[in-house]
Amino acid sequence: MAISPVALTKQEVTDNNGTTTDLTVSPTTDNLLVLRAISDSVINGVTDNGTGSWSVVPASYDGGATDHRIFYKIAAGDETTVTLETGNDAPRCLHYQEYEGNATSSVLITSASAASGNSTGTTSATTQPAAYACALRSESGTGGSPNFSGWTNSFTEVADFEATGGTNVALGAADKELFNIGTVETSATGDGSGEGGVMAVFAAADTFLVTARHSDNSGTTAVESETTPSDTPTGDSLLLVFHGAEYNNSEDQGAPPNPSGGGLTYTEIATAISSGREGNSTFPTRGDMARATVGSSPSAFAVTASVQAAGNDAYQAVVCADVTGYDSVTPIAQSATNTDNFAESSSASGTVTLGSAPTTGNMVVVGFAAGADTGGGFATPTIGGQSMFELHNQNASFCQASLWYRVIDGTESNAVITCSDLGQAVGNYSAVAIEINADTGSTLVTGSLSETQDNQTMSVTAWAEATGTISETQDDQTATITGQAEIVGSVAETQDDQTIAATGFVGYEGTVDVTQDDQTSTASGVIGLTGSLDQTSDDQTMSATGTVGSGGTIGTIIETQDDQTMTASGGASATGTAAPAQEDQTMAASGLADAVGTTSVAQEGDVMVAVGGTGFPVDNPDIRPRRSKLGSRVFPVRWPADKN
Repeated sequence: MAISPVALTKQEVTDNNGTTTDLTVSPTTDNLLVLRAISDSVINGVTDNGTGSWSVVPASYDGGATDHRIFYKIAAGDETTVTLETGNDAPRCLHYQEYEGNATSSVLITSASAASGNSTGTTSATTQPAAYACALRSESGTGGSPNFSGWTNSFTEVADFEATGGTNVALGAADKELFNIGTVETSATGDGSGEGGVMAVFAAADTFLVTARHSDNSGTTAVESETTPSDTPTGDSLLLVFHGAEYNNSEDQGAPPNPSGGGLTYTEIATAISSGREGNSTFPTRGDMARATVGSSPSAFAVTASVQAAGNDAYQAVVCADVTGYDSVTPIAQSATNTDNFAESSSASGTVTLGSAPTTGNMVVVGFAAGADTGGGFATPTIGGQSMFELHNQNASFCQASLWYRVIDGTESNAVITCSDLGQAVGNYSAVAIEINADTGSTLVTGSLSETQDNQTMSVTAWAEATGTISETQDDQTATITGQAEIVGSVAETQDDQTIAATGFVGYEGTVDVTQDDQTSTASGVIGLTGSLDQTSDDQTMSATGTVGSGGTIGTIIETQDDQTMTASGGASATGTAAPAQEDQTMAASGLADAVGTTSVAQEGDVMVAVGGTGFPVDNPDIRPRRSKLGSRVFPVRWPADKN
């Protein structure tokens, strides 16, 4: 979640009477309050009439012709008056702004100041990608607004005003949303005597944090598997494992390395396999990216990767990193691979291009593996002309690997990732790039889980809106609502080792009803209005898939007996009923079953299907895919109105 100013909360106040200046405020609890102030007299501090106290940015400068400082506080929500106090009766300027999307603890990341001139000073490197920078510039002896111009480094001016009387003083303020680590500074030209400025960088909530972890390289020794030293990843993080291999005098390109370690479950994301060196089919390289979800309290462990070919060996490299602040429901937005082989070169470059422009605020991670006979490491890659940031950059003979990232900030001109130098004596390379979705939040409103008994597991993931309940389970069942469960969207009682799941959008009542005797019932896709699955008996399977509804009021699957399977798929509109079946029949309402569209009783081995339909066009705006708040293509669930 990015930090952003709260509309209609900015205040610009000038004063030259007395030693205190009051602001009337009404902030939202846990929002970030920032007060930038300059004065021709020393500033003693900021107070308010609410809970808690204000902090001053440590780098604020209190000398010279003007005193300029940045104060901040996490709002308690009970503040109504904020007061700035100065040492003497003197001209002063106050700029107050409330921000949302901020962290609520350890909110100040870094700061800087300058005593004179046009700069705010340069901070130390920020420690997390997503943050927000607030700049303050001060001038004395000014002659009327506008006083400041030419803010550098893509800062956007948010204030420029002056206080008169005695020595005129002017305050300039500018902000910038930050997406990547690095130092922060801006300058602005003033029309008076440059009195320097202050820079403060604040942390966003749910921001990406990426940390380099395990790394190892077999060097000039070919091995069947490679095990890194132990490391402890961040709790509740996404662990990325990039494995590079150059096969030893062999055309065999092996198989995915199947990483292991820490008792985690690793999932292969993408594989890039190059041919052998130009004019030589041996010594191919491959690069593999895998991911694993880390629990809340991990211990140290090693990561092992293998070439997966008994009796074959390779020069291997393993590099890892963990990421927090990612979307745990859909962590990977896209991936891409590329490979090439060529005559041995010490100036070879490599590229990999994502299939679509990555989303601003998402993170792109790329791994390069190169068959570099004399190592040399990698040049810093760029994406769309903007530099990426190093996690690992091995310098190892035969096979070397590197891992880099960048949080997309919109300045990238395209989705092409380029490494201008892959190392020394390079004959081939493999590259894997992935885009990681930023965390969007998960549970809204109540999203409750009701009583469980006898070792059951129940979970609501992604968005559970309004009630979105999963009711009581008994006897070792599992019940789950995933995706968006809107309004009621309930999963009812289960008995005798059943599994019940409502996935995708379950809209309005959209229920999965009671099951008995080891059945499985599922409502998936978009279930509109009632769209229910009714009682089953004797080991049946029942499912409603696709879109059931769009004004259709019932769209049910009725009771089955004697090991039947019944399905309503595609768009079942209006009643669209699949009626009772007996004696091992299969019944399906598929495509668009409009109006009544009924499949009647079948007996003694018959198969009955209602397909197609009329009056329910594919381009109906009520059933076209839309982009949800989760950023994926989904169907709306409130018909005819669009939820978004």
